[in-house]
Amino acid sequence: MAGVMLGKSYNAMNEWLVEEIPGRDAIVRSAASVAAIAERELVGPEAEPLAIAVRLHDILIRNNKKWFNFLGGADVRVDVVVVQGNIVEDDKSSAYTPSTTRFADVGRQDSLATDEHGLLIYYGRPKHFLDISVMISRDTKDSDDLAKLIKDQAGSKEFGGALEAIVGLAVTAPQAAIVAGAVGAASVIGNLAYQVVRAVSGNTIGIYHGNRLAYPDRFGIGRNPPASTYQRGDMSFWYEVVEAEQKP
Repeated sequence: MAGVMLGKSYNAMNEWLVEEIPGRDAIVRSAASVAAIAERELVGPEAEPLAIAVRLHDILIRNNKKWFNFLGGADVRVDVVVVQGNIVEDDKSSAYTPSTTRFADVGRQDSLATDEHGLLIYYGRPKHFLDISVMISRDTKDSDDLAKLIKDQAGSKEFGGALEAIVGLAVTAPQAAIVAGAVGAASVIGNLAYQVVRAVSGNTIGIYHGNRLAYPDRFGIGRNPPASTYQRGDMSFWYEVVEAEQKP
């Protein structure tokens, strides 16, 4: 759907430097703190990026935003964009991975039907950071997938500037300020993804945005959060990051 108008940034997506602390509310890393962390990461030889996979688990829809559920559940779409700092074969679009998965007849308090491995949302070799935006909303008839919606916005100044910041990290000698700027640019892409999905979908059920750095987070390898779930709006889930030499 070309021509979606982008409005003011949605407040829930503005706080892009998010660190999840077990047992505490999310806190926000400042750009200066990310730069300081990056300085420590960038000391010494650059390591070969790990191949990792990211999967969502136990996606629970607490309220499907449908008035009359006795007539059946709602159609729901799960849109995800994962942004990272590794450009593959000079393809700028390799910096981000959008996906859309649709589920039919979802009732209140229903868990979305995924297999025992969860819902795969990313496979690749990230560098410096991994930025994840998850948006769950009511699905509408004939709406485009997120990949198409983002492609339609590829010529926008907002999107182009964010992507160039990430490409700059990949093609120049990495510096702490460049890493911090690229992580900030990733949030712009996540925010744009939210806006284009919101423009074509029904009611928003819940959104999540967070990131993991190569240092000291190791991209969040393991369960996130360690012992509970993320609850955002009327959805909850957890995700795992695993090392994976072959695509799951």
